[in-house]
Amino acid sequence: MVRVQNESKKDIDQILNLYKQAGWSDGAEAGCAIGIGEKQPGEYLLVNEIDGRIVATAQLNIIPSYAHLGRPYAIVNYVVTDEDERRKGYMAEIFNTIDKICTEHNCSSILLDSAEWRKEAHQFYESMGYESMRGFRKQP
Repeated sequence: MVRVQNESKKDIDQILNLYKQAGWSDGAEAGCAIGIGEKQPGEYLLVNEIDGRIVATAQLNIIPSYAHLGRPYAIVNYVVTDEDERRKGYMAEIFNTIDKICTEHNCSSILLDSAEWRKEAHQFYESMGYESMRGFRKQP
């Protein structure tokens, strides 16, 4: 069942464990320090839960824009599925929910950040209708 994360301690611990599986241990610890789950306007932390256990998560942010007749755009990141639960459709359910939320907000586009080496993930994103494009990033 896909839902927006409800800020419970149990959820946070499970989400941070998924982040650690993805190799984001430093980010997970920082997320705990800044209060992950303190929802901001336009922010969605989606989880897919099976029998009380979170097996997949992604973060969606709806960003206001002056372009595209003032339609917002969306950014998806921190996409991770439990390594023992991959290829079972759990992330596809989250991405379908992301599509619904973005349609409700009349988003002009959905951007997705993914490391270049994650080839299997890229195949999944393409199967969900995403197109590869070149982007740039700078760490402040």
